[in-house]
Amino acid sequence: MPDLLRRVRAFIDSECLWDGGTRLVAAVSGGSDSVALAHLLSRLAAAGAGQLVGLVHVHHGIRGEAADADAAFVEALSARLGVPLLMRRVDVPARARAAGCSLEVAGRQARLSCYAEALRAFEAGRVALGHTRGDQAETVLLRLARGTGPRGLAAMAPANGWRVRPLLAVDRDDLRDWLRAHREPWREDATNADLRIPRNRVRAVILPALRVLNPRADEALARLARLQAADSALLDALADEAWPGVVSVSDDAVRLHWPALASLPEALATRVARRALQAAGLGGDEAETSALLSHPSVRRIGRLSVQRTGADVVLRKERPPVAAGPLPVHVASLALPVPGEVAVEPGGWMLAAEGPSAVPEGRPVSSPTCVHVCAEAAAGGLVVRHWRAGDRIQPFGMRGHRKLQDVFVDRKVPRDERPLVPLVCAHDGTVLWVAGHVLSERARVTGRSSGVVVLKIWRRVSARRPL
Repeated sequence: MPDLLRRVRAFIDSECLWDGGTRLVAAVSGGSDSVALAHLLSRLAAAGAGQLVGLVHVHHGIRGEAADADAAFVEALSARLGVPLLMRRVDVPARARAAGCSLEVAGRQARLSCYAEALRAFEAGRVALGHTRGDQAETVLLRLARGTGPRGLAAMAPANGWRVRPLLAVDRDDLRDWLRAHREPWREDATNADLRIPRNRVRAVILPALRVLNPRADEALARLARLQAADSALLDALADEAWPGVVSVSDDAVRLHWPALASLPEALATRVARRALQAAGLGGDEAETSALLSHPSVRRIGRLSVQRTGADVVLRKERPPVAAGPLPVHVASLALPVPGEVAVEPGGWMLAAEGPSAVPEGRPVSSPTCVHVCAEAAAGGLVVRHWRAGDRIQPFGMRGHRKLQDVFVDRKVPRDERPLVPLVCAHDGTVLWVAGHVLSERARVTGRSSGVVVLKIWRRVSARRPL
């Protein structure tokens, strides 16, 4: 096996990215990295290292004729490799406007959605991405410049759920040399020369300057990311062990035993404090975490009050008094197309429906931010609305119905937040999903289901975040 193939296969094996029976989809943009990825995976599959069952390409609706040419190139590549292609055209600028985020973030969200669709369509276990060692080095520098901590310096992981990056130990120049040697063309994206884009500036200006100091700067930065990932994994495990002795979480407050927190090494105290802030409803960024650890001078962090009670510090979200029962939410019911997505206000949520697609093997997905719903329940269309007095649901796995008010009480949803929780309903008004909380028995996916619809929820912020 040629040297590059040997190196890639060795990395796949060392990181346990997949085994010989794994069905793989390659994400292909048309650039050199992803084109090399598709060719390498095809050759590795022939050698028994996985099964390349599909390619996926996303047309972002941004670069006009150049993007059309990229799509045509990938379609031709798919035919030459004899591998089926899933191609999706997405109006990324429209998505960015609707979600109030940048083109970069909206594009990433669109790609992830299409990759997940390809995973299901091809009944695959992994989607392979063409990120290289150079991409890893660029990510480390970008995060360093933005003031990240050790966790951020870990940059991109070789495996992140079903997404894998088998080329993280390979340089882009090596991939291009390999393509030239095999007379395989690729597409050049003209926007890569735009130095107004931070990553392009890092690639074209900063990394070349660092290579003057160290010709192997890319490798050194990638090694830093790998070491930081290992350190962060260990510290996270130690923080998990320390958490029960430091923090207790109740319905309306998060309590930290300050002497126990203060006795921890700084790296662990920072992690525990960040998680406590997140449990109280904040993001737990560096500024918020530093403010908490500066106790006892701080009295407020964001919308949290910080109070000293004996040896404890109590974080409590300050809420205005509310009247009994649901608060009025003046919002019309919104149609949720399948596939499609809608913005839900008030609350700042985005809801998406994907499919319908074939019933996947194994257990249907059910998490706070993503669920599988049987296609029959979604037939006739879906509607999104907020809580109304008297709403009921038959919770998944139960025979009887329950009032949503009781469900909210059981799940400790604060009263002022209950009216903001989106409900996904069938066309006849039946509540199918209390988003982020409870799925209905009517939505159950069984062996008799004709297909599934995937429902997802995220906040309208700069990136998708879980509930």
